Amino acid sequence: MSDLRLGSRESLAHDATFAVLDLEFTGLDPVRDRVCEIAIARVRGGEVLDRWSTLVAPGVRMSIPSIRITGLTDSLLHEAPPFAEVADEVLARLAGAVPVSHNIPTGWGFLQREFHRLGRPLPPPDPAVDTLLWARRLFCFPRNNLVEVCQRLGLAGPG
Repeated sequence: MSDLRLGSRESLAHDATFAVLDLEFTGLDPVRDRVCEIAIARVRGGEVLDRWSTLVAPGVRMSIPSIRITGLTDSLLHEAPPFAEVADEVLARLAGAVPVSHNIPTGWGFLQREFHRLGRPLPPPDPAVDTLLWARRLFCFPRNNLVEVCQRLGLAGPG
């Protein structure tokens, strides 16, 4: 997965379509835990083209830390569609776009495992934009989680 260097961003920012991803998980164990929420906004030239989000029935229990962070509970996710039912929509929204996410190696890894469970490969994104990497390189914040970075930059954060 190649990182976008700051020098090439101007031309890419005007020409490319970006798929801004926000994913939530039942926990942080990549073997045991699963995706439980997906949000994708497609952006081109600074304009949001469309937004889509869904809860996902993970088939495993939410961890206590994930419940605290996301507010999602097992009972809330019970009625959501399983990943198999949203997989095609996820692929359609990612198609032809540069993925953007906070800590993209973790999120993309979880997505790859979900697709692998379905017997469908999801190749690594190339290029991709990792906002966590950029936050660490450009700012000296005490914490670089998405909520903290958005608050410090005066941006609307997740939620």
